[in-house]
Amino acid sequence: MQTSKKPNILFLFTDDQRFDTINALGNSQIKTPNMDKLVKSGTAFTHALIPGGTCGAVCMPSRAMLHSGRTLFHLDGLGENIPAEHTTLGETLKDAGYETIGIGKWHNGHKSYARSFTDGAEIFFGGMDDHWNVPANNFDPNGQYDNIIMSCWDPFYSNRTRTLRCDHVHPGKHSSELFADAAVNILQKQSHEKPFFMYVSFMAPHDPRTMPKEFFGYV
Repeated sequence: MQTSKKPNILFLFTDDQRFDTINALGNSQIKTPNMDKLVKSGTAFTHALIPGGTCGAVCMPSRAMLHSGRTLFHLDGLGENIPAEHTTLGETLKDAGYETIGIGKWHNGHKSYARSFTDGAEIFFGGMDDHWNVPANNFDPNGQYDNIIMSCWDPFYSNRTRTLRCDHVHPGKHSSELFADAAVNILQKQSHEKPFFMYVSFMAPHDPRTMPKEFFGYV
């Protein structure tokens, strides 16, 4: 079968990371070898700005703007949901013949995720959580994501509980490794019969700022 001429798209999204926290863009105090390779082989938009947010969680409206193409004051609410009438990036590429794959953090409602992606893994429906015990979900082709669990938000200071969409946890595995491994696993299985758009959305370096042990020496 002839390979499609449409380019494959791998979109890596880090969470709340400034452009000047990349070595290749002038910060000599930080080591980012893989990002440096991307900077040197591609294009870096050093003057691209976000307009802020109408809530403390700036990452949430930023993601809604990215996936809907809408500006801050044309979102639904604070960006916690992307309604059906706001066509997403994933939907657009899916309609163009792409297989769309969503991995990692999605902070804009499970229904908008479901209609955007045809495959995925280790999906986190939330904004901030324990990097070492991510409340994750397997991809559901029916788009339900209806397994709800209870969690105590901060057991040292409060007994306040919350509900989470979650069907599994990998105890002790850092979120960055969890999402990266899932992406590599799916990439290795690609059939190349259709072009793909893979959106890999990391939780780091967003709070809480914790990291695998091999990086402690850099702090």
